[in-house]
Amino acid sequence: MSDVGEFRQRLVAAVGLPSIDAFLAQVWQREARVLHDLCDDLTAIIDADELAGLACEPHVESRLVQKAGEHYRLRQGPFSPRDFSALPDSGWTLLVQDVDKHVAAGREFLEGFDFVPRWRLDDLMVSYAAPGGGVGPHIDSYDAFLCQALGRRRWELSGQVDAQRLCADCDLKVLQSFEAERGFELAPGDCLYLPANLGHDGVAIDECMTFSVGFRAVEPSELLGAGSLAADLAQAWLEQASALGHSGYLDRLVSSPPNPGELTEETLRRYRDQVKALLELSPASLDELIDASLARFLTEPKESQFVEPPDEALSAAGLLARLDGGARLRQHPASRWLFIRGVRDESFVVSVDGELYELGSESADFAALVTDQLSLPHARLRAALTHPRHLELVLEWVNSGQLVFAQ
Repeated sequence: MSDVGEFRQRLVAAVGLPSIDAFLAQVWQREARVLHDLCDDLTAIIDADELAGLACEPHVESRLVQKAGEHYRLRQGPFSPRDFSALPDSGWTLLVQDVDKHVAAGREFLEGFDFVPRWRLDDLMVSYAAPGGGVGPHIDSYDAFLCQALGRRRWELSGQVDAQRLCADCDLKVLQSFEAERGFELAPGDCLYLPANLGHDGVAIDECMTFSVGFRAVEPSELLGAGSLAADLAQAWLEQASALGHSGYLDRLVSSPPNPGELTEETLRRYRDQVKALLELSPASLDELIDASLARFLTEPKESQFVEPPDEALSAAGLLARLDGGARLRQHPASRWLFIRGVRDESFVVSVDGELYELGSESADFAALVTDQLSLPHARLRAALTHPRHLELVLEWVNSGQLVFAQ
């Protein structure tokens, strides 16, 4: 996407509104919309043959869905050219996740969607479907822009679906019952904005490719189950136990128990009171734990994505020399970045791939500088590196491979 501003203008024009803010206020997460002529030729980013090549790579997450009668069968990649040559002429779909991590033009395309907070943007999934191909009627727990790159696809939508009733004989989550309420065709350049939890079914009319821009959402239960918050809470409770002096057990027996096999009410009450005391963290302490854990969780890299350090580490002087020579830095495509403010006093925290880096109140601009854009603004970055802590961190991120020099 060469001109992010132009893309956003085309988006609001396609939806018939005056601004991106109007789109967010009136359409986003409220209703599905068809956006005609939103995109240029997306096959310039990746075509069908290149997509199949990606699906053959062992480090790329890919899936193949085939319709067999009323059922859908799923195979996980990587695949081989022989797998594709054995496919029938119709009724199948290839899906490749995280195309933006492997194709630079895919990352540029995603920059057009930065009107939504960066942490919500998950990935660019690209699918190729033979005529009649699809993944069955289903619902997704995330918002998506489904952009048609090649051929035509028929979409049907329904807001009245039972998400609990799924096809028992399908290898993926296909709705057992689906009655369409709306239907339309998308041609190359068209896009469907689809809010979360809306039933939908897309079927290729002819050979087609679809670019899906997905926006992740995190439920509180996911955060609790992710491990980081649970571990932080456990550590805080252990520290609380030490502070309260809960370091050993005292029976305080004065006579032999009449029933040695009984766990008595007195013992139960003592442990209840002690555990309740441990769990009584202050609201401020609990806020700090949740904020830090959420920042780590949202920037945890995917298992299929790798960030490798460069062959040779740079010194601070070497880094500055390269920047002064005109070299530019950008985030590694597999790295995830965000910042939060106010975790402790006036501090800032930058979270990179699940690791937290604390900064003082004077680093507000720096925190935004390294997280807001995939390509770091050169002049602002060079000025920020006069601060020793900023230079230390950027050097660490370069030598870990999380920041890379633009090609």
